[in-house]
Amino acid sequence: WDYRKVRLLPDHCRVQVMQTRDAVPFVPSPALRLTAKRVRRKLETLRDAPRPLHGQDSGDDIDLDAWVRFNTDLHSNSGLRTNTPPIYTRRSSTERSLATLLLADLSLSTDAYATPQAKVIDVIRDALFVFGEALHAVDDPFAVWGFSSVRRQHVRLQHLKPFDEPWDDACR
Repeated sequence: WDYRKVRLLPDHCRVQVMQTRDAVPFVPSPALRLTAKRVRRKLETLRDAPRPLHGQDSGDDIDLDAWVRFNTDLHSNSGLRTNTPPIYTRRSSTERSLATLLLADLSLSTDAYATPQAKVIDVIRDALFVFGEALHAVDDPFAVWGFSSVRRQHVRLQHLKPFDEPWDDACR
């Protein structure tokens, strides 16, 4: 896509989708397992927490933004009159509708050291594990892809975990 010309450029880029094959399952360190457990607990808390519903006819608190909008409309020439203005918030447990795509840089530049003990690719692998464990625990659908490229003519997308595949040793 050429954003200057606002048009698609045909044959400008070559993308290869690569499927993973049998690999040795990742065995995380105890410290990484603990980190994954902490992140999982935080996501579980967010999943179960009630969320505010704004602009309600009745509720627990005043929705200040809705109140300002209502009063502005009331004092304008719109002729708005109601006995139950939608100016409240109510906390309610609602169903989550969330899917996540984790996209990891797997290019040769990630072979450099992030710290004296770990390469960038190791940090990326650990982060994918932590988020995979957390998203799996809260039953959010997620997929994991990797990418690398040598300019625009050699872009590789590694399909590591599709949305419909379970999070198991094969994915890890």
